[in-house]
Amino acid sequence: ERFPYVDAHLFYVLLEILKNGMRTSVVRAKEQGTPIPVLRVKLSRGQEDGGVTIKINDSGQGMHRRTMRKAWSYFFSTAPEKP
Repeated sequence: ERFPYVDAHLFYVLLEILKNGMRTSVVRAKEQGTPIPVLRVKLSRGQEDGGVTIKINDSGQGMHRRTMRKAWSYFFSTAPEKP
């Protein structure tokens, strides 16, 4: 069954997660003087319920526990502000 507007919300959330992963991976590679790593996305479909799991793996620096609590706030960001 399809729910209205879920596609748009899922697209927005995934785009933000991918942008954050790419940004932090590039920053970390630049700081370490290493090549920019690949951002990996894996989609899996559940055998029993048909649900979908999305796994995203980047090479960023991760988040501290105190940051994770804020991560679900709508306007929260760890990106530096633009001048």
